[in-house]
Amino acid sequence: MTTERLEVQRTIAAEAAEIFRVLCDPQGHVSIDSSGMLMDATGDPVTAVGDTFVVHMDREALNDYPLGEYDVTVNITTFVPDREIAWTILGRLRPQIGHVYGYRLEPVDGGGTLVTSYYDWSSIDPVWKERAIFPVISEGALRATLGILARAVKRGFTSTVTGERQFTVAGWLLGLGLGGFVDGIVLHQILQWHHLLTDYGGHASFPATTVASLEANTRWDGLFHASTWLLVTAGVFLLWRAGTDGHRSSWRSLVGLLLAGWGAFNLVEGIIDHHLLTLHHVRDDVANPLWWDLGFLALGAALMAGGLALRRADRNRAEAGSRSS
Repeated sequence: MTTERLEVQRTIAAEAAEIFRVLCDPQGHVSIDSSGMLMDATGDPVTAVGDTFVVHMDREALNDYPLGEYDVTVNITTFVPDREIAWTILGRLRPQIGHVYGYRLEPVDGGGTLVTSYYDWSSIDPVWKERAIFPVISEGALRATLGILARAVKRGFTSTVTGERQFTVAGWLLGLGLGGFVDGIVLHQILQWHHLLTDYGGHASFPATTVASLEANTRWDGLFHASTWLLVTAGVFLLWRAGTDGHRSSWRSLVGLLLAGWGAFNLVEGIIDHHLLTLHHVRDDVANPLWWDLGFLALGAALMAGGLALRRADRNRAEAGSRSS
């Protein structure tokens, strides 16, 4: 009887959960591809049977069929956390082929995981079975993929979600920190409309009219700048981590997050310092600072709304471009 299934095995020195995380991630499939056909992927890591994601292919890597660039949808058919995952491919060919790719993971005594990669074409549509072109990948290609999988896990694969989260948090932190720098440099130092503890008029505990009060405000302004510096430092670090882990985003997304973070700084700082604690106001050198405080909040809301809109538009543009590629 002719076999209609290929299986290859390799023991990988890693926990099953680490390996399974790569196999659940769309970018993981791109990372371990041994054929060179998988160019990119769009979608979230899968968590259950029926989940899907899109893979952007280029058949020119094999140069066997004149398909060029095209998209396929990976449809999860088996999902047992940290034990087995399998999927079928939905493409533009009709009827759908129905072949299945999958991995089984078994812990090994003493450490490591025995990984079985399989390819099954026993249930393909009869139209395709008659063409006698299967298997469409070789045993050697399956074995090579296992080697690349072992390398990816050893190097520390960063999931799509992790890279995106690092980038997003980095943008918010940079926006918060840079917004604080603008406030401190422009309003505290250049214009000298207020310092951290000046308040205004008779309400001022540390008015900007005595040397002792200016010394106290200078100290607190310095602590304020130190906190914004820490925010920027953390943001730069996370942005660097996202980049070194292979995350890709456009400058529009980053600018959108920076603006949103700046707006968030204005809103939080304005509500807490200007209105709840009344440590200071935008202008402590005027009789009625309320309208300046409200304007500061309005600017913050506008910056946040505009930044989030820019970020959302850029992500929609990227997803549309992926679908049309």
